Amino acid sequence: MSTFIAENFIKIVALVVSILGILATLVQFQSFSLQIHGKQIDREYLIFSQYMAGAPFLTQTEPDYRKGVLDTDKLNNLNNDSFSEKFGFADITKYLVVITTDSQGWVFGDDSILKEKNRVWEHPVAVKMTDTIIPGTMKVYVPKVG
Repeated sequence: MSTFIAENFIKIVALVVSILGILATLVQFQSFSLQIHGKQIDREYLIFSQYMAGAPFLTQTEPDYRKGVLDTDKLNNLNNDSFSEKFGFADITKYLVVITTDSQGWVFGDDSILKEKNRVWEHPVAVKMTDTIIPGTMKVYVPKVG
């Protein structure tokens, strides 16, 4: 009889310790928090580069709007002045946008950025040339700050 009580007592103690361990783990996870620190300017550059991949004045609109499918006619009709007019939210002189395919390339912005240490956000894009769509890349160069 005393063996039965001792075995049950051990089981009860093990159960209580397990429950307390689970509760302590839950309390610990409840107090866990994640903070991401970044510079405001980095967020602005990332937003700008994402916008460029889907900017309506660069992407094809037929048969519908497609993010990342750039239209060569629209690219060929842009120059630095008309490119900078499209942005009310960004100072275009801070950026250099280079769009390249195997056969063609376009450059918008301040090319002196290439002489500085800079960050590059690179996005794969597709470029619609007449009836075909070919792969390309879009690189957004921004000067490092600090």
